[in-house]
Amino acid sequence: MKKMIVHTNQRTYPLIIGAGIHLQLADYLKQVGIDEKNKILIITDHHVAPLYLEGIKKALSDFDTRSYIIQAGEHAKSIEQTEKIVQIAIEEGLSR
Repeated sequence: MKKMIVHTNQRTYPLIIGAGIHLQLADYLKQVGIDEKNKILIITDHHVAPLYLEGIKKALSDFDTRSYIIQAGEHAKSIEQTEKIVQIAIEEGLSR
């Protein structure tokens, strides 16, 4: 596992990279203050979902997870898609 710190103009955040890292995701979320009471929305695309979505859901089985699959590609990166994701988050009662 490799951890890097990313600095942007607005904030700083960790980037963690490693094979099988998703197996440690629940522990990491708990370390940063996200517990099982929090709902989690997993956003992925239709290329990545078949490869990793079920594994991520299994790794987060202690959490209340939802998932949303978008089309892959630049056309999916739109204001309309962002609005749809925000609407889903609101409907699911996500806190942030």
